[in-house]
Amino acid sequence: MRPSLQSALLLVGSLLFVLGLPQKPKEPAQPAKWSADIVNFSDLWIAYRIDPRKADKQYKRKRHEILEVGNPSFSKVLLRDGEGRRYLPIFMGPMSGPKRWEEIARCYLLRPENPIVAEEDGADTFGVTGDCRGLRGGILILENCTIFTHRAIMRPNW
Repeated sequence: MRPSLQSALLLVGSLLFVLGLPQKPKEPAQPAKWSADIVNFSDLWIAYRIDPRKADKQYKRKRHEILEVGNPSFSKVLLRDGEGRRYLPIFMGPMSGPKRWEEIARCYLLRPENPIVAEEDGADTFGVTGDCRGLRGGILILENCTIFTHRAIMRPNW
């Protein structure tokens, strides 16, 4: 075999070998910023009341920024569960009939000692950012939550 043909074949073979190897993924220029899906609390709650399986597919095991959870004064009321974990309870008041409040969601806090991470001037409602775990005993469970206050998108009725 002639040296020039041999060199060309060696070069082609080397390129095929290098190109055929699995490539190390390139590092992104900037790390991807964390973001959460934004959802209104009433939409999330209604989805779980109508069809829990469908709601699980849409919301469970995902992080959400949940808007318009309630009156900002309620954001400071924390309870403990049977295991001693602190959480923010979310109650639904009576629409009609006897005055009975029922717990509909629990927001287990990421930082119970300082759960409010952002307060907006003139806020008339609060929201939470947390990981949805679905329903347990009819109560919507959110984990690793932080609380923020904000101005209502819809006019609050409290």
